[in-house]
Amino acid sequence: LQSALDLLYSSVASKYVVGGRDGSDATVWESSDLVVWIKRSVDTGANSQAIKVLFYNPVAGKYVAAGEDGASGNADAVIWESTDLVTWTQRNVDMASGSQKIDDLVYNLAAAKYVAAGEENVSGSVDAVVWESADLTTWTRHNVATGALNQATWSLVYNPMASEYLAVGYDASLGTSNAVGWTSSNLIDWTQETIDVGSGTQIAGWVFYDSNNGRYLTGSWDDDMAGDPDAVVWERPMQGGGGGNLVPREPTSLFVGYPSAQTGTSNPTSFVYSTPFFSAVYDDPDVGDTATKYRIQITPASDIGYTTPVPRVRLLLLPAGRALDAETFFTTVLRFSVKERIIFGESSSGMLKGEKACGLRMGRSGWRRRRLLLGSL
Repeated sequence: LQSALDLLYSSVASKYVVGGRDGSDATVWESSDLVVWIKRSVDTGANSQAIKVLFYNPVAGKYVAAGEDGASGNADAVIWESTDLVTWTQRNVDMASGSQKIDDLVYNLAAAKYVAAGEENVSGSVDAVVWESADLTTWTRHNVATGALNQATWSLVYNPMASEYLAVGYDASLGTSNAVGWTSSNLIDWTQETIDVGSGTQIAGWVFYDSNNGRYLTGSWDDDMAGDPDAVVWERPMQGGGGGNLVPREPTSLFVGYPSAQTGTSNPTSFVYSTPFFSAVYDDPDVGDTATKYRIQITPASDIGYTTPVPRVRLLLLPAGRALDAETFFTTVLRFSVKERIIFGESSSGMLKGEKACGLRMGRSGWRRRRLLLGSL
């Protein structure tokens, strides 16, 4: 049994290299034409070893393979390095109790460091972790997510425009295994963002930063809609079209009220006014950023009644940290028919997720789904 788990092309050596396993041994194959392949054994130790990811560092002139080694009886996170694909040196990344696995590896050129992403299972619960190293010998571990049930990072990318890492994978603490991402600028503090939460299972298995279009792309599979896994891709634009900004968070302090939003409630009943106020506090992790466009969805109750003229909603969006004071920010008057569901005013930073306040939904989801294949096996 042979498995090819990663592929790279070295422009310096003009060759393709595939990494994976041959039976229970970590193995690479090299080729200059994709037709004739030469097998190179990387690790043939006790139990099993596998290469999950390959990387070539042209500055150091070395190949780096990362994955797992089961020689100790448990899976341990390891890397192997070589300058010629023939002679390999193993470096232990994490040999703690339980099992550790590396699923991806990136190199931050500006910081001159390698970062590996993967998972650890110590007591039956899987945690998402990363490890960093400047020399491939000494590694420092950082927790990404250690909540209830299982979390794992399957892929990692570094975005030099934003000076941030984005790890993707899954989080089972939300009810099922759902596709999530985590962002960090220092590998220590991580912020989780939801990619897709459905009734089934969603997995984000790889991630890519598209610098030309200022967006992240991730994908793998989703069994939410068709009853069996479907191939999907999710995309999330960077705010400002790739300028390095983070997507805003969910707005806070959502209120509907009359005669002003300041005196409203988050869940009013028997609301009969024709010119209600809706307000929310803008929340962006990038200090100083402001929003210029918004998306609001209004879903009236089925038994709602109205008289002419058509009712209107006044939208108040405050900068982060500002009090609910109508005199300090702009007011936009939006007209809509209460008989229909209307979506208008799309946000330049992507839709936001979350719903509150009398059928008005202001929400956010930086990630949009692109389904590649639907069907049954």
